[in-house]
Amino acid sequence: MGYHTRPEMIEENLDLLSAIRQAVEKGEILRLDVEPDRLSSEQYSIRRILKATEIHRTAYGGEFCDLGKMVRVEIDPGRAQLVIRLKAPGSRYRISRVNENDAINSLTNYQGSMNVLEFYPSEEFTEESFEAALAEVGWILYRTSKTKAPDGKVSYAVEREEGERSAAFDLLNDGHGY
Repeated sequence: MGYHTRPEMIEENLDLLSAIRQAVEKGEILRLDVEPDRLSSEQYSIRRILKATEIHRTAYGGEFCDLGKMVRVEIDPGRAQLVIRLKAPGSRYRISRVNENDAINSLTNYQGSMNVLEFYPSEEFTEESFEAALAEVGWILYRTSKTKAPDGKVSYAVEREEGERSAAFDLLNDGHGY
């Protein structure tokens, strides 16, 4: 079954996603009380939100990256509850972290000309290779904008190269510039 998702779905459901992540980190089962006649629709809604964490890995700074891959959402009709549990009981999942490759991939469908990329650098990360990879896809890295959080997450400002954008508009307009 396919799910239509948007990155905003993650920010709109922070409380739910935080509760699910905490349960995953502790290896616990999360039970949500639901009106009996809404069990199926709420299950679908939560599955859709969790799918958004897989598709939009960098949304909300990547805080919930791939959370949907770790859990199952089941119905307990006797108690009118949704049960969210680890897919592999007893195993300890490591919460995924958005890396520099995810950050670059997030620019693929980005429509704006400026953005701030947030990610956890991989062990292989160097600013030089990151800058070169961004240049290959038409973006300029502003190294001086770098900020680093205590947990290791970094952020950089990036800007689309003007030549890339105007060339794209020229193609759309057969080079006439209007």
